[in-house]
Amino acid sequence: MSRYPDTPLILQHNLQHLSRTTLSLVLLFVISLQFLWTGSSTPALAQGGSSWTHSLIQDFSSCSILSNTSITNSADGEIRLAARIEDYFDSTSINTNRWAVGIGNGGYGTLPRLENGVLIVNASWISSTLAVNASDLPVAVEGRVRFISPNQQAGIEGFVDVGLGDVQDVNVTKANDANALFITGQNNVVYANAYQPGYYPDTSGRQRTQISNFDWGQFHNIRLVVSSNRVDYYVDNMLQATHNLSVPLTQIPLYLWFYNLNPGYDFATDWLRLALYPASGQFTSCPIDTGVTTDWGVLQWQGDFPAGTSTAFETRSSNDGVVWSDWSALGAGNTITSPSARYLQYQATLNSIDQTLSPEIQQVTVNAAGAVPTATNTPVLPTATNTPTPGAPTPTNTPVPPTATNTPVGTYGNKYTRCRSNSDAPR
Repeated sequence: MSRYPDTPLILQHNLQHLSRTTLSLVLLFVISLQFLWTGSSTPALAQGGSSWTHSLIQDFSSCSILSNTSITNSADGEIRLAARIEDYFDSTSINTNRWAVGIGNGGYGTLPRLENGVLIVNASWISSTLAVNASDLPVAVEGRVRFISPNQQAGIEGFVDVGLGDVQDVNVTKANDANALFITGQNNVVYANAYQPGYYPDTSGRQRTQISNFDWGQFHNIRLVVSSNRVDYYVDNMLQATHNLSVPLTQIPLYLWFYNLNPGYDFATDWLRLALYPASGQFTSCPIDTGVTTDWGVLQWQGDFPAGTSTAFETRSSNDGVVWSDWSALGAGNTITSPSARYLQYQATLNSIDQTLSPEIQQVTVNAAGAVPTATNTPVLPTATNTPTPGAPTPTNTPVPPTATNTPVGTYGNKYTRCRSNSDAPR
């Protein structure tokens, strides 16, 4: 039935067309106005309240800027210097730009697989596409590894390797073999293992130390540090063995290995990295939108900061998310020295004098000293991410937006550590 029953059909058609055209123009005007209002502003995390905490991977990664840094997922979100190689296996497939993959000798075994953020090899292997050379030393291999599956069938020995080996294809044996590895031997006993180049097939070039008193059916943090004259082996941050070298292992290129010889044995890792870090890097956070003009308090952070590493913070603020103050270092007691404003951004500079170590920022909290009172009868547009506050119009009955709530985006209590439920070469 026509909406205009008393008009000729052609007029009805014209009115309907005019109505649709008018509506389209109105919608176009509204969309254009919104774009003009928000298009030039910086993305922000909208968070009301008196403190704002970043501790999860989504807090750190949504719109941040990285320079020689990376956001890692070994404990659900942390900021580190960027490693030469690192993989947290959270994708659906193995990154073949980063890893070569293969199965065991003779063509048996199954290709490496990813399950719930864990890499599993079963008579198969991965090896880095990037090599470690003499000029790179010292370097470290780190990972969170489970050597024995909790439901492992008795009598099957894995003969697994994780560390640095001398060829990208783990199945290939060379006369100049060299490696520095955590391995398992008979009865799945775990060893620290180093083999110096130039000795093959003579086992006198091999050093091997048994590592005991760990439940290898659980995930453990492993770390081996390779320098020109020694290899140090750590489990859960405790030194377990040291092998002194008469010949540097890197006379030939080395590759990061993760390998299992025998089928019917699952060798698993939550993450792996080759720790070779730049001396410095920066992380710039997403702007925090407090919703109102805010006096700043202190900035606090938590994390892991090994000897020889450091972290320094600066902040800047903005009233509209477009024009920002200069970056300003924290004051005494980590007081934020940026001017009072609606938006705040922080920048962390990470430093290390040891290229095998990185500081790790796990949580950052910005605290407000208090909100600046809003002038009486001065309406403010409702809080919206990326929306700068316009100048105040003539007082009208426009309602003031709701008071910001006291709910931070994340808390430190949400952090967790994920513990999910050799070839013919000399070893």
